[in-house]
Amino acid sequence: MSEKLFTLPRVLVFDTNAALVSGAKANFYIAGTLTRQNTFTDSALTVASSNPVVADGNGVLAPIYLDATLNYKVDITDSLDSSLSGYPVDNITAALTAAEVGAVLYPITVGETSAGLTTADLNISYKPLDINRYGTNTTPGTTDMTTAISNATAAAGSTGWVEFQGETYAVSSLAFTNNMRWRCSSGQATIKCSNTGGVQEGFITVTGSLIVDLKGLIFDGNSKVDRLVEVINSSDTGSGKYVSSEGCTFKNTDTNTRSSAGLRVVGGFDFVYTDPTTVFRDLTATGTSKVARGLATASSGAFYVRNAITESFFDNITPVDDADGVFAEALTGTKNDSHLTVTAVARFRNCAKRAIKIQVYSASIGACHIERTLDHLNTGNPEISVQAGGAIIDGVKFEYALGDYAPQALVQFNNVLDADTPTSHRNPSKWINSIVNIGDSTPLDHGAQINCALPSTGNDDIEISNNTFNCLLTKLVSLDPNAGDAADVQIDGLLIDNNYIKELSGTNHALIWGSRLSGPGSAAEMRARVRNNVVGNSSDAPAYYNAEADTFFTTGSAVDFTPLEWINNVGVTVPKLSASVPATVNFTLFRDGTETATGTFTAAVDKLVTDIDSNGGAVTVTSPDGAFQGQRKVFTMSDASTSSTVSVTSHETSDPEVFTFAQTTDYLILEWSVSQAFWWTVKNIGVAT
Repeated sequence: MSEKLFTLPRVLVFDTNAALVSGAKANFYIAGTLTRQNTFTDSALTVASSNPVVADGNGVLAPIYLDATLNYKVDITDSLDSSLSGYPVDNITAALTAAEVGAVLYPITVGETSAGLTTADLNISYKPLDINRYGTNTTPGTTDMTTAISNATAAAGSTGWVEFQGETYAVSSLAFTNNMRWRCSSGQATIKCSNTGGVQEGFITVTGSLIVDLKGLIFDGNSKVDRLVEVINSSDTGSGKYVSSEGCTFKNTDTNTRSSAGLRVVGGFDFVYTDPTTVFRDLTATGTSKVARGLATASSGAFYVRNAITESFFDNITPVDDADGVFAEALTGTKNDSHLTVTAVARFRNCAKRAIKIQVYSASIGACHIERTLDHLNTGNPEISVQAGGAIIDGVKFEYALGDYAPQALVQFNNVLDADTPTSHRNPSKWINSIVNIGDSTPLDHGAQINCALPSTGNDDIEISNNTFNCLLTKLVSLDPNAGDAADVQIDGLLIDNNYIKELSGTNHALIWGSRLSGPGSAAEMRARVRNNVVGNSSDAPAYYNAEADTFFTTGSAVDFTPLEWINNVGVTVPKLSASVPATVNFTLFRDGTETATGTFTAAVDKLVTDIDSNGGAVTVTSPDGAFQGQRKVFTMSDASTSSTVSVTSHETSDPEVFTFAQTTDYLILEWSVSQAFWWTVKNIGVAT
């Protein structure tokens, strides 16, 4: 430790000439005593000063150096040994430099020692884990801070946070095998790729870690790197592991030999989270057959990514070949554990191919905003692609500024079954409560495209309800199963309910359209319920249906629709098959019909309402088994002259269950359960059992 020049602790009395009192004496003692203690004329403490040190005739004292290991008492007197005002002063020590203060306040830490760092690697005037402790960012954005950031992250160990300042840090590339916690509390710190050559593979790579937590950072690839932050866990155990981004921006990637990504996560984690202030912007893949993605969660072998949550802003993800704002994937082994949540504050703007691609067990897409201001979409892709498991798409707003923008579909359901995804774990999918705003230049070809062969579950596999299409629409739903699906598969339940369509328009426009509905060796089956849908005015009136033959839906090959329920649809005429459907098709239509029951009467399966008229005497109605999951039957009484009964076979309480009607206010609503093979009572007003 070097020694420091002594400075007087008190203001001395000056004469009228502003000169120190001539002949003043500086006396130095051991603190608390009158025993004299040496001071020195040099900083190396090799030559002792006289004691007292006597000022010259101008009142100027020679330089005085104190031993920093000792405490002193100082008494300044005049030439007659009378103490000047304010003296003596006890317990004086040598002044310390910032580095020496830091050595006391911020000694080298266990983490720094474990990382192999010594005082030669540190500026110990800064507290541990402050990035300035590990390197000086002399020219922000130019000075290479790779080593400094690497050392700071190593010193942080498993629990510490590396603290950045709000400036730019030039980095070539970094790779870690430990936890990575980085944050900037004052503005945003930019971690910028300093590569000046071709596009490199990887920028910030973390492998085998437990936790990656990022706050207030900008990762700028400078268009010289393919993946900005990549986190890979080689274990399929996710307990306690997570990746989180809050207030971060990932921007400016390009491709070399691999796909590009802002944030890519592979392996087992409890969750992957990005908050509302996280931004993925200008992520590009310029090569042929290359992919750019904002947030990509991927899995292979027995790995899984669970609970990937994004609330972020995805902007201008524009490759030549393929792109996704969010790509959530679980390839094999663990689809039962993987889930994606996209919340209401997420925005997707100009994601060139898809906003969201889902290949996980289940997904929740909630009220986010998908918009496009650039017409650079490959029209062969949907905005949201569901390729495995089930998804709940609720309240998404689709909005496009260009009238000539027409994607293949807004939502596509593929629901690919893998050997590791048992039928019992399949989730139903829903597209509900969404709004679509597109200019009128070109019709949207498909609202929803269903490219899947689903097993029979006894429930609705796909629901499309409460959506508003403020646009020209050719097909609300297209049924187009994959050519390679197994034989005898079926789309077990499709519910289309309470949708508004501004106009059905274009070639073969229809509410439902099918082109390839047969699996290898066998016709596919489908059960559909279509109700309460409204179609507005049409430019080629009255074409609210297919131009071929007033069509409700069209199809180009064999399909077994068993059955189709049609209730209370407005703006579309009574549905019928197009003329191109083969005569072998098995088609049962359940209409919004009412039948009147008198005498001994068997209720029709294909009528919604059976009304009891007992004016001519007691009525005895028999209601047979239902035909499809969710089928409803309504029983009313328009004339109550005589008490009458309805005998319901296969009821949940008994077989049969007998209901007695006696008042015109009595009514009964039943619903058929395929899995239980019985009717259950939805509502019973006044009917005795």
